[in-house]
Amino acid sequence: MMRKMMSILLIMLLSGCMTQEKNQEALTEVPTLETSSYLSDEMKENAIKLTFQASFVKGFDDMKLQVENCSDIVLAAVVSLDGADTIYPDGSKSIHGYTYGNFVVYDVLKGNLSMGEVVQYARNGGVITQAQYDKLRPASSLEKAKALREQNGFDEDLSELFIDTLIEGDVPIEAGKTYLMILQYDEANDLYRVIDYMYGLREASLPQREAIPLELSEADLSGLQILNNVTGEFESYDEYLETYGLKNQSFKFHE
Repeated sequence: MMRKMMSILLIMLLSGCMTQEKNQEALTEVPTLETSSYLSDEMKENAIKLTFQASFVKGFDDMKLQVENCSDIVLAAVVSLDGADTIYPDGSKSIHGYTYGNFVVYDVLKGNLSMGEVVQYARNGGVITQAQYDKLRPASSLEKAKALREQNGFDEDLSELFIDTLIEGDVPIEAGKTYLMILQYDEANDLYRVIDYMYGLREASLPQREAIPLELSEADLSGLQILNNVTGEFESYDEYLETYGLKNQSFKFHE
């Protein structure tokens, strides 16, 4: 009888410990955001590629100049690609088209954003429709294109034809990936533009995730590297900060 009572007490104690551990795990569990993208595989595969050169932009590859002139520099994970267009909400036009969505901030190197803040971004390039692209073309060009389509019996819906616009040397922005971003706040549209083309978006050496944590762990930051889009090699994040005289805010770690 005594042995049976001891066994029951032991089971109760173990159950209590397991419940306490589960409760502790629940308390320390980090909230996540599900990623999303307007892009389908079919859109990407069937889109006509249209590449623009960035060499006409003076100083776009002068990193020290860009670090000085930008409004914000952050380490952030892309939560969503919500769409692409050629005309901003305020009516201004983007000859290259732009992709827009949201990112969550992990580290702030420059500017007034906060860690864990979810922010709307815009970035040059993206998969847009022929109808969106045509909004930027002069009337004479549109008339010629229309005549050619009619002449060749082409009657497809222009909102179902896609163009993939990209600045030469740029990397595509992807939901679930973490990047070092050089930004310029656009007050008129209340969003942050990713600037400096291939130099303004550098992928970090973290896994692409379907659910993005709102904060990083110490393991995530241990030996963090960022991709050099020119050489194709990863470089030390800490050395990047040192090179350009940047200081990161204190990370809020989870275990």
